[in-house]
Amino acid sequence: MKHLLPLLCISLAVGSSFVPLNEYQRLVASHDSKHIAKQLQFSEKMFFSEATNVVGTLHLPQQHQFQRQPYVANGYFGARVPSLGQGFTYDQLTSSGSDENLRNGWPQFNRRFAGAFAAGFYNLQATTNGTNFPWLEQYGMDSTIAAIPQWTSLTVAWDAHVLGPMLAPEAWGNISDYSQTLSLEDGVVSTLFTWKHTLQMRFNVTANKKHRSVGSVTLEVHNPSKEQVDLTVTDRLDFDTSHGCRLHSIGNMREGIFVMFAPNNVRGVFGAITSRLVSAANHTADTESNLSYSRIDNNMRLEIAPGASAVVHKIVGIATTDLDPERYVLSSDVLDAATLACFAANETTLAADNRAAWKKALRKSLDVIFPDNALLTLAARASIYHLHANTRGDARGLTAALGVSGLSSDSYAGQVFWDTDLWMLMGILPFSADISRSLLHYRQHTHQQAVKNVRSPSNPFLDSQGAVYPWTSGRYGNCTASGPCFDYEYHINSAVAYSAFNMYLSGAGENFLREDAFPIIDDAARFYASYVHFNETMGKYTTHNLTDPDEYANQIDNGAYTNAAILSTLQWAAAVRDHLGKPVPDAYRHIAANMHIPTSADDSRVVLEYTDMPYSEGIKQADVVMMTYPLGYQFSSPLHAQANLDFYALKQVDTGPAMTYPIYSIVAAATLDSGCSAESYLMKSVQPYLRGPFAQFLEQSNDNFDINGGTNPAF
Repeated sequence: MKHLLPLLCISLAVGSSFVPLNEYQRLVASHDSKHIAKQLQFSEKMFFSEATNVVGTLHLPQQHQFQRQPYVANGYFGARVPSLGQGFTYDQLTSSGSDENLRNGWPQFNRRFAGAFAAGFYNLQATTNGTNFPWLEQYGMDSTIAAIPQWTSLTVAWDAHVLGPMLAPEAWGNISDYSQTLSLEDGVVSTLFTWKHTLQMRFNVTANKKHRSVGSVTLEVHNPSKEQVDLTVTDRLDFDTSHGCRLHSIGNMREGIFVMFAPNNVRGVFGAITSRLVSAANHTADTESNLSYSRIDNNMRLEIAPGASAVVHKIVGIATTDLDPERYVLSSDVLDAATLACFAANETTLAADNRAAWKKALRKSLDVIFPDNALLTLAARASIYHLHANTRGDARGLTAALGVSGLSSDSYAGQVFWDTDLWMLMGILPFSADISRSLLHYRQHTHQQAVKNVRSPSNPFLDSQGAVYPWTSGRYGNCTASGPCFDYEYHINSAVAYSAFNMYLSGAGENFLREDAFPIIDDAARFYASYVHFNETMGKYTTHNLTDPDEYANQIDNGAYTNAAILSTLQWAAAVRDHLGKPVPDAYRHIAANMHIPTSADDSRVVLEYTDMPYSEGIKQADVVMMTYPLGYQFSSPLHAQANLDFYALKQVDTGPAMTYPIYSIVAAATLDSGCSAESYLMKSVQPYLRGPFAQFLEQSNDNFDINGGTNPAF
């Protein structure tokens, strides 16, 4: 076979900016790529270069599917990128799919789409399609992420054919020699192909890591034929590609176009996108614009001579009020900020600026390697990349909010869960402490609302103290029907405190502890101290009517993880108070020393997930096992931690989320001296959930709604 490779060598364009197709074909055929592809779903013609940290595919899907789409993001804004390398589209059904596979999950259940998002750009709405406690709607509106207009659209027309993702494949014209790649080193999505057997095309999409308000789409075209080719390149801003927004204004400006918008039902908050086209001087080009009610086009006509090439840059500026509410007071302030970002950007240096900023952010973190296991190497590097792509060290206020799917989709309505505090923040802390600290800024931003939440009419207790965070948070952090503060997952407060405490332990400094961490940790402890109930008969503190991380068991008593989290939070608060020279309330230590942890009557080593837990029950995800890690609960013997791992591993359902097996792997490594359980659990943490071709994690091991227990998985 190796003797045939030279015959397959097809350069996608003349010049060093295009990678020869045969290099990608070589990677597809490599041992490592084959090893990865055979273990992952959606991995047709997938490849991974360990040397360059590029992932990609040679497969051009005929239907748009979220699993097959890469995205770009810089921590402030992001966008999903369809298979054509730019633009907007909705997901489409394959021949074997069902309508449910087109829908995103709880709480919106809306149709999946290749959208664009800005950090913290939440709207306000009376209700969501899914809730936890519908009766709470009377006490406050909910808040979900609003998708901003898709800024990557740069369609190209040649005669009757148009490269538009919303069009049927027949309208595109013939596409061959296709590849789409994502660089884990600089976040650029590149799409290359030969169009209509003639033109060699390349789209590069970037959310600039250095210039937080600048995005770009670069189109390179080479005409190897003997005839001139006339193209129309259209820069489009279409308000109809947004969701959860209202249109403010749209039109022409200077040498570009703009659209202004606002999140639904929110006063005084605006967003603006400005865009301009810049072309190289080695070809003929002229522009004109077309305006409709909700769409503005800027058309550039290109005449590409035989053997010539053309380069067109779409430079985009994006700004929202939430970036700096004190500075961007008026809608005109936001538009001015987007315009300045757009027109100050230099297309000749943007790529280098982006690469340098990514290099500074990642440092040596992508050097991680698992010898003889390319899949784990890819998963580790991709995880590091995705965390950095969706965060930034200078994030403040609402723009520090990190939803479950970051800036890549509106899964879980873009709201902030404990995933941010306990899973993502702690994942990035060893690599970029400044970024992990920025994630805490969102909890600080909503902390005063958390203090107010203890007085919410939804609170069943009369004497609550401290602060309480809702299960899901958006713009305001108030108690909502989807994000209740009470009678639900109280352990969210421990997760927030845990992140603040561990940030200090990782070197954030004494001032951080005093000014930032202490108020959060102590208010969580104060709330817990007022929430628990002392059972005179047991001589223990108990909890009532809650939900543990295992959401299959709702409104139970004495959730073991929650009770252990309460115990831990009170210990952290006592330690911080003692360190800062502040008096420690007697209740902190008394509750921590006497917190009830339910155990099995048949085996005292086994902690029951909650009081009277039936032995026949399966569990959704890691729960009791998390007492060992991350809480560090001190069992009387290490054998107890092992017994809990063994017991709950057998009760874990196969349709649970991706959160479980990383915990099992860590606990197995910490408690077992022999065997290969830790490695087995590590593989189960990755292989069922990682999706090719762009190494993105899915919430579920099975994507198909009809056979995965009726779940529309987040992505």
